[in-house]
Parts: sequence; C-alpha cells; structure tokens
Amino acid sequence: MKLHITEKALNEFVMPAGKKKDVIFDQEVTGFAVNVTHKGCMSYVIVFRDVAGKQRQEKLAGVGEVSANAARAMAKTRLADLAQLKGSSVGGRRKLCPTMDEFFFSCFLPAVKNKSKSYGTHASIYRNHVQPVFGAKRLDEIDGHDIVAFNTLLREKRVADGRWKMQANQSLADGTVKRILILVRHIFNEAIRDKTNTLTENPTHALQLTTTRKVKGRFLTREQLSALLTAAGESENKSLADILRVMGSTGLRRENVLAMQWAWLDDARGTLTVPLRLIRRKKASCSTLRRACWHCCVSAGSMSQGHGYFRTPKQGNRTAPAATLG
Repeated sequence: MKLHITEKALNEFVMPAGKKKDVIFDQEVTGFAVNVTHKGCMSYVIVFRDVAGKQRQEKLAGVGEVSANAARAMAKTRLADLAQLKGSSVGGRRKLCPTMDEFFFSCFLPAVKNKSKSYGTHASIYRNHVQPVFGAKRLDEIDGHDIVAFNTLLREKRVADGRWKMQANQSLADGTVKRILILVRHIFNEAIRDKTNTLTENPTHALQLTTTRKVKGRFLTREQLSALLTAAGESENKSLADILRVMGSTGLRRENVLAMQWAWLDDARGTLTVPLRLIRRKKASCSTLRRACWHCCVSAGSMSQGHGYFRTPKQGNRTAPAATLG
C-alpha cells in the first residue's frame, strides 16, 4: 500500500487480517518504504533493484530512532548513490542474460539441429557433464575461474561417475574432456553472436585447448626391420618390400601407398603429396622423400593412362619411366 509516511500515519496503521508482514511505500519518494511485522515492529527501508535486476531491500533505521523526514532524506541520498553506482536510474532494469539451460535448450540446440546431425551427442554431453555444474547459472555469471575449476573437475571425474565396475577407477580421457570444453566454448560463442544477449566475452578463453596424442602401436628394432624387409623381398609380390619402405619413410597408410599416382610426385622438390580427399584426418600430407625412397618410388612405379602405382603379381610386368632426383 502507499501513503505519505509520517509518524502519525504509522501510528494509525492497522495490519490487515491474515497478514504477517506488510510494506508501506511512500507517495513522495519512490523506493522509500516502511517494513511492518505482525508484532508491530517497524523499520525504514529502501527498495531497489541491483545491477542484475533483482529486487533488494536495505534497512535505514528503526521507526522511532529517527524522524520520518530524516529517514526520507537518508533514503534520497542512499538511492542516489545506488543509481550512480549502476550508471542509470534506480527504476531502470538491465537486461538479464539467460541461464545456460535456457539458452542451450531454447536457442543453441534448435540451431544445431538445422546445421548438424550431431545434436543428439551435444545434448547427451550437456546433460551428463555441463548441466549439473552450469545449468542454473546465468551466462554472464560464469567467468574464467569457473571454467578452469570445471576443467579440473572433469579431469578428476570418473567414467560414468564410477557406476561401471570395469572402469570404476578410470577418469575421463583427455579427448573426452577436450570435447566437453569445446561444446562449452561453442555455446558461449553462439550466445555472443545472439544480439539479444548482453554477453560480450567468452570465459573459456581462460583455457588453451591442446591435443595430446597418445601413439599406440609396435615399434620395430633395426634387426626386426631388416628381417621384415628380407622376408618381404622373398615374397611372391615383388613390390612388397618397396611398399614397406615407402610406408616406413612417409608414415602413409597402406591404402594411400597402393593408390599412389605419378601426379603426387614432385620431381623438382622431391616430395610426395597425398590429396586431401584420401586422408582420414583431413589435413594435407606432403612428405619430403629421401633419395633412396624417391628412387624406390620411381623404379617401382609404372605407367597406365598417366597414373603410377606399385606392381602386384596380378598386374603383371610393366615398364616404369626413367626419372631421377635432381
């Protein structure tokens, strides 16, 4: 209710039946009020909204400790200070950023559905790892320290929260942690692009996402490699030893070596370049060949409609063109 707050008006005030507490707002100064309890306790307060737009109360003094006029003057001063801190009028509200849950399910996920088939994976990663930590927080309340702490939490997190007996003591793999953080970064990038939000910075930039490659496989000793090449030289496939030499020198996969074409070889530079469409990791591969490997490629190659390849018993004997490494 509203009335002109004076000592007389407060003394005549009667608490409405059934109420335990009431707030009397002043007709003269917006934000100045009196809190009244069912026990008759009264105090002068100011009611305002903070920077996030949430309504707050601040007690000034008890009724009887200062006069109503003095309390009104105190309220004017305090409200002016708060307005100056906010950089706007006390009655104005700053537009709120949505919570991460609100933005993810109402904006981010629908957009991903239109662009990619992996929206189901995004939703699963979000619900299992991101939502329990950031779901209820507003996007502008999450800072770099929160992201660093989240990264630490993920690296200590057990697979399936320890529910799987076979992996009860295993923590999330580095690749899984990176994938989760990439999703969080993607969410913030989309929120920044959305002009309806007030977000301007991506807090995930506090972390530098790196790739840790764990090489798996068997490494041959010199003796084992020599024995392998000797056995390959005795094979029915006379090109097998050369195929193994090229694979060992360049690191190419078997299917790439068997699909080699003359256009891939650069005589002037002494390099072998595999087209991007044939590489699984979708990164261009250009290898500088050693002299012995280069002569191996040329001597093992053959001409067939402008294409070069290694001979196999089924392909028969064909003559390779003469070429040298400059």
